[in-house]
Amino acid sequence: MSAPMIVGLAIVLWVVGIPIALGFFTKGQWKGASGDDLLGGIFWPLYLLILFALMALWGLWNTGVWIVKGLFRLGGWLNHFLLGSPK
Repeated sequence: MSAPMIVGLAIVLWVVGIPIALGFFTKGQWKGASGDDLLGGIFWPLYLLILFALMALWGLWNTGVWIVKGLFRLGGWLNHFLLGSPK
């Protein structure tokens, strides 16, 4: 079995397995699972995808901020090292 096939199988099992597990733990009662309507239950993978995308964007933003802060401090250190302390 190739790696992409294994990844695809894992995704299919995840998409199919989560609703089965939720149905098992809520004893098959849809009202007990969530207050959403039927469409909310059908589109839950889309909700998760949007959530993961937002988390990735937030992570990229924080990484960018850390890089800019680091470069800013490096510039200040270089200024201090090359030109000496301000008088």
